[in-house]
Amino acid sequence: MEAIVSKSPILSWDGWSVIELQRSEKGRTSERGVYVNGKWHLKKVFDPSRMGWEIPNKYVM
Repeated sequence: MEAIVSKSPILSWDGWSVIELQRSEKGRTSERGVYVNGKWHLKKVFDPSRMGWEIPNKYVM
């Protein structure tokens, strides 16, 4: 998982959780919206389960 997060510019860590931040103006009105560094983003949090992290296949290389 460390390799996947380090290779993707929109993934980061928050403790044990993987955070996906995608820049989007829809973040202004979305409940997943967050304001980071002067820009709106949509935020998804992937918490680990007993089987590990379940992230979308588009990030698995």
